[in-house]
Amino acid sequence: MSLDIVEKQILVGYPDDDIPYHHRILLVKIEGSRWVWATPDFSVTVVDVADRAAVPAMRPLLRNAPFPAGLGVYAFDNPFTDVDLARIRAEAKALAEIMGGAAAGPAARVGGAAPDGVTVLVYSDPSTRFFGEDVDDGIQGDPEQSTHRTTVSLVKKGDEWTTAERVRPADKARWMQEKLCGESRDSRLLPLSLDPVTGFRAITLRDAVRAMKQTSQQDGFPFENSRAVLELARGVSAAGYEFGTYHNYWVRSSTVGERTAVALEHYHLMSMLHMMVVFDQINLPNSSAAEMIARRALMIQRAVKKNPRNPDFDGLDTFMSHAFDTSGGVVTSKFDSEMAERRKTQAIIMKSERLLKEEHDADGKRQKDKNHNKGGGGAGAPSSGS
Repeated sequence: MSLDIVEKQILVGYPDDDIPYHHRILLVKIEGSRWVWATPDFSVTVVDVADRAAVPAMRPLLRNAPFPAGLGVYAFDNPFTDVDLARIRAEAKALAEIMGGAAAGPAARVGGAAPDGVTVLVYSDPSTRFFGEDVDDGIQGDPEQSTHRTTVSLVKKGDEWTTAERVRPADKARWMQEKLCGESRDSRLLPLSLDPVTGFRAITLRDAVRAMKQTSQQDGFPFENSRAVLELARGVSAAGYEFGTYHNYWVRSSTVGERTAVALEHYHLMSMLHMMVVFDQINLPNSSAAEMIARRALMIQRAVKKNPRNPDFDGLDTFMSHAFDTSGGVVTSKFDSEMAERRKTQAIIMKSERLLKEEHDADGKRQKDKNHNKGGGGAGAPSSGS
């Protein structure tokens, strides 16, 4: 069986040999009929395939096809490793350059116009500026600059060592996206989800909520309390809505005017969250922008719940314990409880300050009365000489 590779392959006939046909890989065309080829023992040499002394007979081979029936063939191991292929390609390229060739042809790059089934070695560390680039053939074939283990490699880039992986060219774009998303990477991103039909980014709110995870500690995160956006997302999803459709439900349930300023603002806020989930695929509880949007939306819902015709943003009540209250607002009980406790604490402090002020005023009045009595009734009292 011939090899499943992009390079041309031939059988060379040697009638006087015990095995009459030898398998060859044509790696780089130098000029005319001169090629750099590889033998099954991985010897890389230059040969003129039109020279009948060197090549007594020749038969072309199709890719990944059976050898002609009845022929004895000294052939390559099939399959042989990507590491061996990379090495002989690198040697062929170097030899062609030495012999004055342009090193053109399918071996000029490991990837080339690689068909399905052929892999390329790609820098795989997403923290490097060369992430996603193909590893040069010369590096792959040099044991001083690369170490290979099946589909992963340790390769040298400049003065530093980094990682590389073998991927199919057709899968490379998705592979790069998956490397940049999901757990153990940027905590603000959800794992990549693509529509199976269009191939575009797409995810339902229900699936997104399942994947959302709040990072326990985010240095400098501007909100100290529980994430309102996570409770909001869970509430909307539990009721069977997307952010984009929930707004219409809320308008109907709350009886707020559809064209009022608060309703229009609520619509735009829900649209922002919808796009952040469906296309951007943001892990909402770890996004400060998403948290700000959610808190503003909840503030509007509370104000409308109190007075749909004239929303009042002062003294907002907490929600009921089920997914939706009677006005259509999503319940975020934990967040509301924390806000209520904070308002209660502020009220106690203000009351204490007021009582302290009243006590100070009373003490001042008592001291003034005491001084007045010591002075014999003040300036209006009769003197002893009258």
